[in-house]
Amino acid sequence: MSEPNHSASQDTGATRVEVDQNLCQSAGYCVRTAPQIFAFDADDIVALRQGDQLTSGPVDVPEDQFKLADRAAWDCPAAAITLTPPA
Repeated sequence: MSEPNHSASQDTGATRVEVDQNLCQSAGYCVRTAPQIFAFDADDIVALRQGDQLTSGPVDVPEDQFKLADRAAWDCPAAAITLTPPA
């Protein structure tokens, strides 16, 4: 298993999250870990929640959800989740 692509620090405030849908294997660990952040789209590929819409990102995740997003990135067998500080 490869390491997740994340360079965000818990001290940065909101974290930008993105899913590489070309790498996603639809294992669903992220959806089970953080259903308020991740969901399956109509094609059963993981996407990010942005209001009522689903997107591959990037989206900003509030600081209080950083640990969930970070855990999801670590659990992703495809390393398809990227966490970065917001621009």
